Formats: sequence, structure tokens, C-alpha cells
Amino acid sequence: MITDEGVKYLTDALQNNSTLMYLYLHYNEISEEGAKYLSQLLEKNGTLVELNLCGNSIGDKGAQYLAQALAKNETLTMMDLGSNGIGDEGAKHIAKCLQNNKALEAMKLYINEISAQTIEEIKQILKTNEKLTITW
Repeated sequence: MITDEGVKYLTDALQNNSTLMYLYLHYNEISEEGAKYLSQLLEKNGTLVELNLCGNSIGDKGAQYLAQALAKNETLTMMDLGSNGIGDEGAKHIAKCLQNNKALEAMKLYINEISAQTIEEIKQILKTNEKLTITW
């Protein structure tokens, strides 16, 4: 199992990597702290196209960190945040950054704690981003 500490070592090692395109860290023990390290990597990395974090515990704060990075990232095309304990607050942070993100094509948010009302609000916000598919 990879923990937040492991994510820190991994992201430190990948800061200057220019070849890694796919990073799968699903079903580990990554919390909001690990999400913060990953967001720092996403802000600087120009080659990563897929990031799978499903089955972790990043929560709303971790979603906020990743959303801030997505606002700056221009290469990531798929992010899987399914089953991460993300609620309405985290989902709204993600939606806000996705309004202007033109690279992301797939965002997976299934099995989280997002209310039906928030899902509908996000669908309205993202109507202009026809390229993006969100899996609830």
C-alpha cells in the first residue's frame, strides 16, 4: 500500500520526469495530504495524461488541491477520483476549475458523497464544456 509519505517520495522523484504519461495509484492509502503532493506534481508536469486515484480517501480538501492543479494543467485528459469520500464541497471545486480546462476529457466521480442537487448544478455549469465526460 502506498501512503501519503510514499506519494511524497514518488512525486519528488517525478518532478523532472518527462516521459511518464500514466500514473495509477488506485486503492491505496492516500489522503488529502497525498493529494496535495500530487497537485504540486500536476502543476509542473507536462507529460502526464492519466491519473487514477480511485479507492483512496482524499476527501473534499484533497479534491480542492487537485482542482487547483487542474486549473493550471494542460496535458491531463483523464482523472479517476471515484470512491474517495468527496462531497458537495469538493465536487464544486472540481467543477469550477473544469469550466476553463480544455484538456480534460474524462472525470470520474462515481461512488462519492455528492448530492443529486450538486450533480445537477455541476451539469449546468459544465454545459459549455462539450469535450468533457463526467462519470457519476
